[in-house]
Amino acid sequence: MDWEETGGAYKRLELPRKPKTLESATPEQKYWRRFKTSAVTKAYAAVHCVAFSPTSPFDFLTTNSTRVQIYGNKGKTLKRTISRFKDVVYTASFRGDGRLLVAGGEEKDLKVFDTGTGTMLRMLKGHSRAVHTCHFSDDKVHLMSGGDDATVRFWDVSAGDATLTLEGHTDHVRCLASNPASPDVWASGSYDHTVRLWDVRTGGASVMSVNHGQPVQAALILPGGGVMVTAGGNTMCVWDLLGGGRLLQTMCNHSKPITCLAMDGEGGRLLSGSLDHHLKVYDVQEYKVRFSMDYTQPILAMGISPDRNTIAVGMADGLLNVRSRPLKDVTPEQLIKGCTSEKEKKISYSQTHIHPYMCTYFEIDVHMHVYMHTCIHINIQTYKHTNMHKQTHERTYNQIYRHTYIHTYIHTYIYTYIYIYTNIYSYSHT
Repeated sequence: MDWEETGGAYKRLELPRKPKTLESATPEQKYWRRFKTSAVTKAYAAVHCVAFSPTSPFDFLTTNSTRVQIYGNKGKTLKRTISRFKDVVYTASFRGDGRLLVAGGEEKDLKVFDTGTGTMLRMLKGHSRAVHTCHFSDDKVHLMSGGDDATVRFWDVSAGDATLTLEGHTDHVRCLASNPASPDVWASGSYDHTVRLWDVRTGGASVMSVNHGQPVQAALILPGGGVMVTAGGNTMCVWDLLGGGRLLQTMCNHSKPITCLAMDGEGGRLLSGSLDHHLKVYDVQEYKVRFSMDYTQPILAMGISPDRNTIAVGMADGLLNVRSRPLKDVTPEQLIKGCTSEKEKKISYSQTHIHPYMCTYFEIDVHMHVYMHTCIHINIQTYKHTNMHKQTHERTYNQIYRHTYIHTYIHTYIYTYIYIYTNIYSYSHT
């Protein structure tokens, strides 16, 4: 085509495009995509901490500004607000039984509360600067804390005193992690780029130290106690604790600093939240990203419930986003694919499948109802158009009664049989 024929302008050449092929979603992706937003709450300030209760119904707490708030019903219900603070609260966590919580922040002091009443039970004094991390020990009578004074303190809650002051870090302590296999062993991460392991039975110096290479913001010891994951900058490192702190793997899947780590209830998936607005899910065998969730603001805190049904994310603008799995809307096939254990598969199958005999019963029941009403209607019409003498009265009445009695007998018999059979069937699959 010439220049003159196009009116002095070049015609755009349309290149043929291949049709896009839709990649089939994996069972892992289907599982995480079922998490839908169940609640969104705007807090007064940035949400610095999210922590779930270890006990059912798995309520969770958040810290923002000068308050600790406890949510239930997958974030839809605000159960309690604790505002016994004069300055910003950075950290809080539940005790193993969910009956107590501890919180700390700019006030330097740790405060222990009754979660049922909100009553403050203890005030633990010792840190000289702000507290950024605290956790209860598995024995329920001790807790560990770390702060900007570069110390880690081990507290006896009943006595209200610090039984150990662990020194070794040279900068702010930002995270703590207990060893699931040994409650006396703790890990602390600091802005001095190191993560130190402490054994409270020995006291004094740390028993091991690893260098992450960047300021450490989060740390987690995986179930079994032999592997530790640390996060700092946009890098996650996996360490072999039984091998003397040997570096196993380094992952850089975020574009901005990672702020939080969490482990699902089964111990098979690791979650990380970052300032890049993304939450990523990793498997702990190959440490590869299996799924990613997008959020509207930088993520500061994140937690997943022990039953793996709720994910709560706190963001820098004060937004709290809660996502949950709508189990009642999930098909049996999807639910079974999302399960990771045989026990969960069996329970899910029994709770979501209806035996074919039960469906047959429903059909029979509908037909019997239609048949009964049809018979009664026909007999009533016959009654109206017959001679009004005694014999006709008795015959019409007997017909209506007989059909009603037959239906009631069959209905009761089938219902009883199917009820017993389906209960035995469900029990055999659990």
